[in-house]
Amino acid sequence: MYMPTTAHRGYMRFPGALNDCDGFLPALLIAVVLVGEYFGAGVAKAQDEFPVPDSPSAPPAKITIPPKGEPGKPLVISGTIYQPDGKTPAEGVTLYVFQTDAKGVYSPDQEDGKPPKPRLQGWMRTKADGRYEFRTIRPGAYPGGDTPAHIHAGVYGRSLRYWINDYWFADDPLITAKQRKRVDEPEGNGKVIVILNRDDGEVWRGIRDITLRKAGPIR
Repeated sequence: MYMPTTAHRGYMRFPGALNDCDGFLPALLIAVVLVGEYFGAGVAKAQDEFPVPDSPSAPPAKITIPPKGEPGKPLVISGTIYQPDGKTPAEGVTLYVFQTDAKGVYSPDQEDGKPPKPRLQGWMRTKADGRYEFRTIRPGAYPGGDTPAHIHAGVYGRSLRYWINDYWFADDPLITAKQRKRVDEPEGNGKVIVILNRDDGEVWRGIRDITLRKAGPIR
């Protein structure tokens, strides 16, 4: 079963029931993460439309995403990626992230009805300690929408390739009580809502650990 989408301001609107009409969420992540376990054919179709991109060769575990001078509030997200046991650090796993700019736009040349063309994106590959870190700016919410500001993420390695839940931020007023309750439920990919603290240098910092699913077919 494949859920259709409609275009809105250069991103995708996912209709109805799964999101309880709480706002806009990109179809690519909804289809793969939230309904992937239930609508098998839909997962393949969604990933055909926007698969987890291949990474550059040997990306570092720590990266800086925005170019120098990018407008926005500095943000640093770090964490550890664990094996399915939730205890053993996962080495050699690639984490891919992409986001909007401070104005809530993926790219100035984004086409309505098309998957995002992220301008701000990056890849990290874990070492033996499983750690990752990316420096970026706080993403803006979609213009005119009520979807919380977020960063998309996918993981892949020798036996895995899938999207995980977005990074949301605890101080975002767009997150409803219903959404807070929903995303805090255990789902195996780490906590979605990230608590941010601002340091003396006016940099926002947050931590999110990720526990991988058990190995299986790449999808």
